[in-house]
Amino acid sequence: MIKLFKESILFRITIYLIIILGFAYFNLSTYEIYMLSRNPMIFLRVNWFEIVTIILLFAIFYKVSAKK
Repeated sequence: MIKLFKESILFRITIYLIIILGFAYFNLSTYEIYMLSRNPMIFLRVNWFEIVTIILLFAIFYKVSAKK
């Protein structure tokens, strides 16, 4: 699986999206998800844990890509 993770960019992006959506589903209330669907810019003001997680995931993504 690690070999597939390193080789396939589509697989990597899919895994990242699953992780991000998992955080959104488990960490946000129904009201917060509703507000994000109406105005996604609210995300930048309130959910710093998810933002940091996304940044770290992209940092890992580029680090793995650079090792090719």
